[in-house]
Amino acid sequence: MKKIILFTLAALLHTVGCDAQLKTESILVKTEIIQKPKRLPLVEDGPIKNVIFIIGDGTGLAQLYTGQLHLAGKDGLLNVQTLPVTGFSKTYSKSNLITDSAAGATAYSCGMKTNNGMIAYLPDGSSCKTILEMAEEKGMSTGVVATSTITHATPASYASHVESRSSQDEIAAQYLDSGMEIIL
Repeated sequence: MKKIILFTLAALLHTVGCDAQLKTESILVKTEIIQKPKRLPLVEDGPIKNVIFIIGDGTGLAQLYTGQLHLAGKDGLLNVQTLPVTGFSKTYSKSNLITDSAAGATAYSCGMKTNNGMIAYLPDGSSCKTILEMAEEKGMSTGVVATSTITHATPASYASHVESRSSQDEIAAQYLDSGMEIIL
């Protein structure tokens, strides 16, 4: 798990580093490189105890491959590439082919498409139940952790329902009523 979190943080910091290089600054990121790439095994059949859903906001195959080439080389793998299962999704929004974080994260959290700018809120004026809310209903411990502001559209799409992603105060208030154990 440390490897997954390390990669996510490294990828996010690397993105910051790319922006910083344009300003003639640099950020050094310590990463763990796998010398002999091998994939992790699938989990044995049985009940799943914990789920940690990690989103590299704005990350796609191009960013992962660029990171691989830069950090591990053409034959190496990033830690995220050693995971036994990989999934793809099309997160275009209901209102635009190019999605924003609010609509993209709502697609992940609720399994439904919405308009850009809407957080777990649908174009018909209703809200959709999020996976975090379903876990809360089952008595599971839940939380959101972000490297952005905690009320940013991506984490907010799991524990709040607002028509506009700019409703930061309302998002924060809804967090307090969400039942989440962790907000970092």
